[in-house]
Amino acid sequence: MSEKSDHMEHTPSSTEDDTLSLATVTEKFSLSPTVIGIELFVSDDKFSFLPGQWIDTHIPNVPVIGGFSMTSTIDHYTKTRKIGLAIKYSEHPPTYWFHNKASLLKLI
Repeated sequence: MSEKSDHMEHTPSSTEDDTLSLATVTEKFSLSPTVIGIELFVSDDKFSFLPGQWIDTHIPNVPVIGGFSMTSTIDHYTKTRKIGLAIKYSEHPPTYWFHNKASLLKLI
């Protein structure tokens, strides 16, 4: 059996957009005993995406980058910049952070 490799080892040749945008956790909820739903609000009004694309998460004080597929679409009518993620539990540092340490910040 091979060791699990880091997310960034899987995507070196991809055509990623290297734009960094700040995001805030606005919702966290259970989807199953091992999967949580996360909603992120992205503050950059130029940010856009399609469902199935992924984001690389750079979490403060977490030294590993986590890649997660988006489960939502951007609402082009209202220009809402919310990203939905479904994250299955694991000990991988970014995944562990979302499950156990992510705190909500409700935007008014």
